[in-house]
Amino acid sequence: MPAENLFQITRCETDETGGSRLVDTVMPMQSAGLVEGEAALLSTAPERAVAVTFVEVPAEARESGWHRAPCRQYVVVLSGQVEIEARDGSTRRMGPGDVILAADTEGSGHRATASGGRARLLFISLADD
Repeated sequence: MPAENLFQITRCETDETGGSRLVDTVMPMQSAGLVEGEAALLSTAPERAVAVTFVEVPAEARESGWHRAPCRQYVVVLSGQVEIEARDGSTRRMGPGDVILAADTEGSGHRATASGGRARLLFISLADD
């Protein structure tokens, strides 16, 4: 599959030891005629969401502390910078447009640090299919 047909995300998942790790992964995208009469767009497969929450992390809030994801959820960075750290020591600096799939609902979790002022995030909680 051509690289332009792949959507890159970072997945935070529980590892075999109960810790967490960050994995760079891709989601395949296919041609989708979303608007009749318009050129086809590329789209990932649909997923059922149960909640959508917009969050603003104020500039004075720095580190979240270690925590698990309350459910499988996509976190989309809308503005600002957030650094995610997993228990295995892996880190990712996420900026506007970056997507994290927080799937570490068990184990010791991850932590996040807002850097460089406030950050705005979009949380999309996924259904347990």
